[in-house]
Amino acid sequence: MLDILNNLFKPSNQKEIPELIEDELLAHFPEALNIDWYSVTDMYEAIFYLSDIEHIAKISLKGKLIEYKKNIKLDDIPILIQKASSIYGEIMSAIAIYSGKNIKYELILRSSDMIRHIFLFNQQGQLLNKTLAE
Repeated sequence: MLDILNNLFKPSNQKEIPELIEDELLAHFPEALNIDWYSVTDMYEAIFYLSDIEHIAKISLKGKLIEYKKNIKLDDIPILIQKASSIYGEIMSAIAIYSGKNIKYELILRSSDMIRHIFLFNQQGQLLNKTLAE
């Protein structure tokens, strides 16, 4: 009966996760809570919470952390990124993307005419990409 209930509440594409993959996630995020796993073509993706903040980690099939993302509070956006983005509009939300020693910042900005765009900045404040938010 417990297996039936567990299967009802698992995401539809979640399946057995190799121990190597789970160990890699827990090595980096030992306090991760409410982990949901997704199998993608060439990696696994885990969505989880740390200190009530949502994180998303991508782990290769060989068990190596590729990158992780976490929602960040507006006050936690580096000043350099705030200044670089200020010419485009008001910051609505922010995500930090960690890949090795590199950090990128994905911001949703609302322009003065109320149109939202997604901006991607590197840690030096350089704009890498801009797309219309859906």
